[in-house]
Amino acid sequence: MPAPSFSGLATLPLFVTFDSHVDIRDLNGSSAAAPWRAQEVFVWGATDNAAKMAAWRKAVPHAKLSYYMPYSRAPSASRGFGLEFWQREHPDWILYRCDRKTVAFWNDETAPTGSVPLDFTNPDVIRWQVENQSKTAAQLGYDAMAFDNYGGGARQGASPGEACGVWLRNGTQWEYRFNQSGHTFSDLQSAAVRNASVVWLESVRARMAQLTPSLGIVPNLCIDEPSKSHTPADWAKSADAARVMAASTAVLSERGFTQWGSAKVGEAELLNEWGWIDRLAAASKAYYSINEVQAGVNASWVEWVIGAFLMAMQPAGLSGLWLGGVQDYGGWSYTSRGLSAPIGAPLAGRRQLDAGVWIRNFSGGVALVNPRPGRATVHVGGGDARGWRNLTGGPASVDRSGSVELEPASSRVLLYAGAAA
Repeated sequence: MPAPSFSGLATLPLFVTFDSHVDIRDLNGSSAAAPWRAQEVFVWGATDNAAKMAAWRKAVPHAKLSYYMPYSRAPSASRGFGLEFWQREHPDWILYRCDRKTVAFWNDETAPTGSVPLDFTNPDVIRWQVENQSKTAAQLGYDAMAFDNYGGGARQGASPGEACGVWLRNGTQWEYRFNQSGHTFSDLQSAAVRNASVVWLESVRARMAQLTPSLGIVPNLCIDEPSKSHTPADWAKSADAARVMAASTAVLSERGFTQWGSAKVGEAELLNEWGWIDRLAAASKAYYSINEVQAGVNASWVEWVIGAFLMAMQPAGLSGLWLGGVQDYGGWSYTSRGLSAPIGAPLAGRRQLDAGVWIRNFSGGVALVNPRPGRATVHVGGGDARGWRNLTGGPASVDRSGSVELEPASSRVLLYAGAAA
């Protein structure tokens, strides 16, 4: 899946997280009805609908479309893959909890509608996934596979469904998985899940290279706080990270810069995320950043997300941004003029000023991020003579000396007057 070129793009590269709420008439109609259409570079989990796919291809020919698949679970029961199907066809593929009788469904899902957890350490499962999902995606004309809830990174080293083992030989032989033992699930064994997930990704990539070489691989992988996931302080520099990167075309981060809508990420995590994006780009791998925000979000949160993204935004189609409500997927990003700000192309990488503020210059303005808990004042120059404008084109709060104050954990994006006009 080669990255499209956006060397002349003046605004932010955006993407869509699922497209179930994107009206096909917006794709076929005027850009005014779909304000971000020309900026879209990717669809995470595009709808399995030939007419909508054709509309995407015509309206935004450079956008890549991906086929959704949970990496460690079966397709949904609504597609004919409910628990009864697996009990009949492949009972030894079903993952159970440590009580040896409860199916390890995620998030309190149940048999009627739940996505059945599969033993992704089993080579036969991997063959089935590629044959029945990746091969289907290639035949339908998708560009990539969107592997959801991927466990090879720091966030989901533990198993949300507390998967423990499988029943073999018609239910007469129990085998543990992921270094589990006994009748109580141990989250301390999360490293075993991470390792199994990395092996799974490498195995899928090898099989896809044979059967579906045109498809890219985009796992939903998020770096979390080490204390929450029993992972090293900087997973992004680990051998596992290098293996995941080598087996992927791009990476989706559902955490983004807002921790799934719960808070702005702290300084250490922000630097880790930026470093991870840099390493991906150096390997020609794209990074797509989901940023969920609580209802009633204010302008400062929008500017925080945009500023944090700009600090690590990569050229040549190697990054994309989505900004919306918590789990409010399926449509365009929030309608904010800031997402269409003519910031232009980056002139250099980010650098840190004495005040602890990070700065990055663009052809159309400058981005500033203060990740620390205290206020900071920095000099951007120009003052009234430069005629700075804010993210939405209004007058910016820059004093006559060219100084700007940043609140704790905040960002400011300043546009040159000519660019914002």
